[in-house]
Amino acid sequence: MDSSMRMWLKWLLSGGLLIAAFLHYGNRLTQLHRTPQAEESGDLAKPDPGDHIAPSPMGTGGVILHRTFSVSSAASYGFVIPAHAAIPQLHGTFRSFVHPSGRSQDQSADIGFLLLNQEQYDSFSHGHPSDALASIDASHNQDVNFGLPASLNQPLKYYLVFRNLPHGGPKVVQADFSVSF
Repeated sequence: MDSSMRMWLKWLLSGGLLIAAFLHYGNRLTQLHRTPQAEESGDLAKPDPGDHIAPSPMGTGGVILHRTFSVSSAASYGFVIPAHAAIPQLHGTFRSFVHPSGRSQDQSADIGFLLLNQEQYDSFSHGHPSDALASIDASHNQDVNFGLPASLNQPLKYYLVFRNLPHGGPKVVQADFSVSF
């Protein structure tokens, strides 16, 4: 045999050994990731949802409320922060008026404002006292900027609640709110 054929045979033998080693150890790694239940069913173990890495919605967001509405007792508007939002922020303003024309804007137009998570909103809607993530007792012209908790692996629902003060007539509210992630 000449030297070029020997070299070619060595490369072929080395390549075959590498393929055999890869197949052998690759099969062993698959077996290491099996659970006893998976052994019986032949399935691989399911990954933990907390191990899932997904794209962050960072740099996105949008308008969640842009309207004028009447508040006799209370009005609420829900919005959702998507999963994996690391630094969600709520931004907005509201103004309230006694008259629909928007002319009377003084303390007689004051309303209350609450920012609630789902658990707090459930308690509030059943008439039970509850904490709030943010609250304003009485205002007729207010800016709101609030950092919300990171949503991790699950989307989170929040509510903006506008409450008329006791013994006050209906109010008209102009609200503009948005979220950013």
